[in-house]
Amino acid sequence: MDTRSYVIEEASKLFYENGIKAVRMDDIAVHCSMSKRTIYELFESREKLLEECTDSMMSRLSTLFDNIASKAQNVLEEFWLVFSASFDKPKVGRLLRELSKLYPALAKKMSEKHYYQTLDQNHKKLQKGVQEGLILSQLDLDYFAVTFTNYIFGLPEAEKFVPADTKTAIMIYMRGMCTEKGREFIDKQLLKIA
Repeated sequence: MDTRSYVIEEASKLFYENGIKAVRMDDIAVHCSMSKRTIYELFESREKLLEECTDSMMSRLSTLFDNIASKAQNVLEEFWLVFSASFDKPKVGRLLRELSKLYPALAKKMSEKHYYQTLDQNHKKLQKGVQEGLILSQLDLDYFAVTFTNYIFGLPEAEKFVPADTKTAIMIYMRGMCTEKGREFIDKQLLKIA
């Protein structure tokens, strides 16, 4: 691993664990056992390093979700597996909210790159679910795609709709959008792993 990649990986861990505001360039330098000057030679600014770290974290998260989804029998199981995996990643949402407060332009750039790509993928998956007869055709798929994507990204809009027992809430939400065939699949398959 080259020095630049090493710094991105280690700084990403620090930002993820401690939050953006709490991590200073001095902290990153000490953690990486190098001078702050070396870090500034690799990255012109803290914002540039943060951009690289956020991009790296979001790409890894996307790859993780793609790998998880590839094991699914259909779109319902795919959504459930991705939701379940996102339960274990609450710090990503916190990090994105903090990014939008402290670095709004950078947050917008990351959103345009990762959020809209995921939104488009979720919309296509919902359409596939309609074609498979698992999801009701009369639903507003745009709304559901936005809601799912907001939840996966841990955005505040999603938190307004999710009660304390998140897994139960997501299961009820998914059952509500399904056809009878989809509800049968949930009852027979997903409730076993919930």
